[in-house]
Amino acid sequence: YGHYFQEPMLRYLYMNQYYMWNGAFPLMGNPALKPEKTISYEVGVKHAFTGEMVVDFTAFYKDISDLVQTRRYDLETGRNYTTFVNQDFASIRGFEVQFSKLPGGFLPYFSYDLNYTFQLARGSFSSPFSSYSYSWARLPLSYSEEHYLNWDERHTLSMVFTWAVPLGANMFTSGYGASAIYTYGSGTPWSPPIRDIRDALEKMNTLRLTPHSNWDMRFYKDFGLKNMTTRIFTDIHNVWNQHYITGFDDSQYFYYFGDPEGEVRNPTVYNARRVTRVGIQFFWKP
Repeated sequence: YGHYFQEPMLRYLYMNQYYMWNGAFPLMGNPALKPEKTISYEVGVKHAFTGEMVVDFTAFYKDISDLVQTRRYDLETGRNYTTFVNQDFASIRGFEVQFSKLPGGFLPYFSYDLNYTFQLARGSFSSPFSSYSYSWARLPLSYSEEHYLNWDERHTLSMVFTWAVPLGANMFTSGYGASAIYTYGSGTPWSPPIRDIRDALEKMNTLRLTPHSNWDMRFYKDFGLKNMTTRIFTDIHNVWNQHYITGFDDSQYFYYFGDPEGEVRNPTVYNARRVTRVGIQFFWKP
């Protein structure tokens, strides 16, 4: 249990410090911003079945307030400006389960680490500039009801498997290993086209990107010579060359046509394809 405070970024305090009224929506910093506040609760239990096998369960909850958001003010002169205020809020709750096997015992060269996390992240806005962006879109949204945040990913899973034989007297039958890393995510939320304020309040982040998974692997062989160890390794990222989207260029284009690249054909909306790297490392012990 704990109370934590975080100072806002300096840009939110001192942006446009000379108050230049340029553009249709001038944005000013606010030196009077308060620190963002987080109240965190966490409880867990850890149990060792043997000297090598351990399970760890942790439940957590975070209540965050005074997050920074933009707010527009209209003056009697007909002009307007936008500044930063402590307005947003968020809550994060969930649990994490971890199973681990250390080297030793049965299969002494084999170890693994399995981690599953269930999480719900809800709040008012996902970005300090959300309200400002809606103003540009002629949707003067000064507040938001609680909804899923951009980084809310309900289920995440990671698994690390390692087989490592330490370097012994015979360097040809020892000093080798392999590892594999698997990651899975159930997908993050995104919003359909927003046409009016009611849509912004009711439809924000109501859709989800598709789940994604990935395998990475490493193989290595060590050779020892006096105080120096030489390692030859091969890394393979995205072993199965899986292809999935990590975002989209235009939400409306993606919603209506199912094409995440948009009209500009943005190729960065996809994950990286398979990459294989071969290298050599030197470790020196004085």
